[in-house]
Amino acid sequence: MNITGRLKNTLTLNLKNLLGKSTHRKIVVIECDDWGSIRMPDSKTYDKLLSKGFAVDKSRYNKFDTLANSEDLEQLFDIMLSVKDKNGHPAVMTPVCNMANPDFDKIKSSEFSSYFYEPFTSTLEKYYPNEDTFSVWERGISEGIFIPELHGREHISVQLWLDALQKKNSHVLDAFDYRFTAVHTPSIN
Repeated sequence: MNITGRLKNTLTLNLKNLLGKSTHRKIVVIECDDWGSIRMPDSKTYDKLLSKGFAVDKSRYNKFDTLANSEDLEQLFDIMLSVKDKNGHPAVMTPVCNMANPDFDKIKSSEFSSYFYEPFTSTLEKYYPNEDTFSVWERGISEGIFIPELHGREHISVQLWLDALQKKNSHVLDAFDYRFTAVHTPSIN
C-alpha cells in the first residue's frame, strides 16, 4: 500500500471515533489481547523448535507469550489492587479472550480429517495440572479488576491449518507434535 493509501486508511480508522464520547479526564486503558490462546507452550518447547530451525526467536509472541499461570495472575492482581484512582478504585484490566484451543489429541486421532477444540479452561488444566488457575481468573472478575471481553473462539485459521496438516506440510506437522500452531511458512500465510 502506498503512502496515500496508508494515510487514507489511517484517517478513515480515526474519523469513526470523532462521534464517540470525549472527556478531559486522564484515562489509562489496559487491554490485552489473546488471553486463553495457546502460543508457546513453554521454554523447553521454544528451545526445541529453535534448534530445529523454526524462527520462533523472530516473534515476540513466540518468545514471551504463553498462558498465564496462577502466580502470574496473582502478581498482576496485586499490582492492580495497589494502584488506585482519586476515588480509591483499583486499576481494571480487560483481557481480550479466545475461548478455545485445538484439541491436539482428537485432531491427531482423526488423522487430521476433522478439527476439534477444547475450552481454554481445559487447556489451563493441561498446562498447570497442579493449580486451579481459572479460580484466580474468577477471583479477579469478582473483585472487579479483571473484566474479560470476547475476542473469538480460537486464534487460529482452522481451515488453513487443518489443510496444511492434511497435506502433510512437514513444518506444520513438526510444530503440531510440540502443540505449537503459530508456524510461519509461506505455504499457509
